[in-house]
Amino acid sequence: MEYRLRVVRSAAQPTVILLEAENVEQAKALAEKDGYTVLSIRHRGFMLKKHYFPLLLFCQQLTVLLQSGLLLTQALETLSQKEKNDETRVVIEQLIVSIRAGRTFSDALSASPIHFSNLFVAMVRACETTGNLAEGLSRFADYLEQIDVLKKRLISASIYPSLILSFGGLVMLFLLGYVVPRFSQIYEARDMDLSSA
Repeated sequence: MEYRLRVVRSAAQPTVILLEAENVEQAKALAEKDGYTVLSIRHRGFMLKKHYFPLLLFCQQLTVLLQSGLLLTQALETLSQKEKNDETRVVIEQLIVSIRAGRTFSDALSASPIHFSNLFVAMVRACETTGNLAEGLSRFADYLEQIDVLKKRLISASIYPSLILSFGGLVMLFLLGYVVPRFSQIYEARDMDLSSA
């Protein structure tokens, strides 16, 4: 897969490079091996397989840990230790590495655009300026829950019309494919002139 990386080297201006890699982490490692500091990574082209990152659960758990008094890195380490899914754990560990390297949380999130949307990154960046990350994560979790409820309602609301249209289509096929030909056979057998009837 091809990745588009926005990078900087020493005191030079930021630039964009393209790299072939299997995943975001490998692309970042290749760029850093060449002496670049990675500012952002974006996937180019189509994704055949996208790892589902449980963003709602991540927000809810991180909110609880931050509200209990843990620092951000401690909270992320706790989430990483309890995470059973290997791919999700790798994403969280990459966030920890980025934050320990001196990057802000929003910059660390923006390095994984496959897992974290621009809206989420912008919300975290705004919360970093106000200093209330836990409240922002809680509100974003509420937003994700509302979106999920809306999706479920739309799906359930579209099931009944779909069933009616499908059933109506089957009835029409039955009438045109079975009933009408039978009537035509009956009239042909009687050799009736329908125009004189």
